[in-house]
Amino acid sequence: MSEVGLALGEAKYLVSQCPKLQIDENRLKAGLLVECLLNKANGRVCEKTMVRDFKISLVAGMVRAGAEYGKLPAQRQCQIATQKFGRDGTSFKGLIVRK
Repeated sequence: MSEVGLALGEAKYLVSQCPKLQIDENRLKAGLLVECLLNKANGRVCEKTMVRDFKISLVAGMVRAGAEYGKLPAQRQCQIATQKFGRDGTSFKGLIVRK
């Protein structure tokens, strides 16, 4: 499964719980480019492999995040989103920004 897709799925779930946050489209595109380059470096056809694997990973990331964070209060989920995906995030810096 795609690590980038899993991370983006997790971020997408967390943003859905936090109305003051959104995914930075430029950082999202950069993540997709990295995923494509990783596929090419591993000898896979970027366009076909990436689309298939990325969709699966994105959904898996959302499901995993829902299971992990779904029972937490919304405020705590927003804190986690900022810690992992905010400007100084530990998982994917700058992916999530304030609206």
